[in-house]
Amino acid sequence: MKNKLRMVLLLALMLIFTIPGIGIANTANAPNPESVDRALLYLHSVQNSDGGFPSAKGGVSSNAVTSWVLMALAASGEDIKAKEWAPAGNTALNYLQSCKQPLTGSCDYARTLLGLKAVKAAGKYQNQDLIQKIASCQQSSGQYGQLSKGEKSFINTHMWSVIALYSAGQEITNKAKARDWLLKVQNKDGGFGWCEGLASDADDTAVALQVLVLLGENPSKSASISKALSYLKTCQKEDGGFSSSSLYGNKSNASTDSWVIQGLLACGENPKAEKWSVKGKNAVTHLLSLQSQSGYFNWIPKTAASPVITTAYAVMALKGTALPVNLKSAAGKSK
Repeated sequence: MKNKLRMVLLLALMLIFTIPGIGIANTANAPNPESVDRALLYLHSVQNSDGGFPSAKGGVSSNAVTSWVLMALAASGEDIKAKEWAPAGNTALNYLQSCKQPLTGSCDYARTLLGLKAVKAAGKYQNQDLIQKIASCQQSSGQYGQLSKGEKSFINTHMWSVIALYSAGQEITNKAKARDWLLKVQNKDGGFGWCEGLASDADDTAVALQVLVLLGENPSKSASISKALSYLKTCQKEDGGFSSSSLYGNKSNASTDSWVIQGLLACGENPKAEKWSVKGKNAVTHLLSLQSQSGYFNWIPKTAASPVITTAYAVMALKGTALPVNLKSAAGKSK
């Protein structure tokens, strides 16, 4: 859909939302395009005049939130330079390029680079070359992480650094070592935690699947990917959705649904297939059921948690894009 036509639809939906007595049909059975358009309407409504996005409507713009939204807009084919996405003449990219918020951890560098590269911008933040910064953090073991900042055992810094470098079109130095390091920290149950020695969770396992594919693991032949997929299946609930860990009450939630959808897509899996369904319900139907009438996605039913980021995650997943969004999935089409 062309950007102007999309905005016409969004404005029409906005009118529907403001007319008493008129609502939107249950989104669980709604087509993905309509659900994405409603989500874009919500994101459009929360954008601040500086071009950035807050964690919730009315809040202060955030580097992290804006980076995720840029990825979501790019996945949706939106023109972020269009006036509809430039309140007071400022785009989300303008905000990110002038943002004064400091970056410290490797995941901060990676997320910012992903946001910039999603919209084909230069990989610089506050005059710092993010590509060079991330690349310089690779250890002799193949792991990416800033040891001086306590990231020696961090799996998440490694994974997000790899994804970010791929988004920038960078060849991974010591690619085999980077892959082998990640395979080495896979838990016996097939899943991955965010740090070595921690229990597996669906979120990090879904990201690990995307990274393994980027690093050359063949989903149809890799025993490690097969075990990771088997672990993810154990995280699926009766409602078709996915739970990340017992820390959150083992409840299916929108964020985990989104991560899992992307992980499955990266491996060439169809999230709607029978093998990924429970009594006809799957991650996609569960995710859609969590969309509010206002367009944002609740984390769990009737409970919003960082709705802007949760909505950005959902948009990327519903658009069928694995990470990074500016790179076609190495696994090809879903089966």
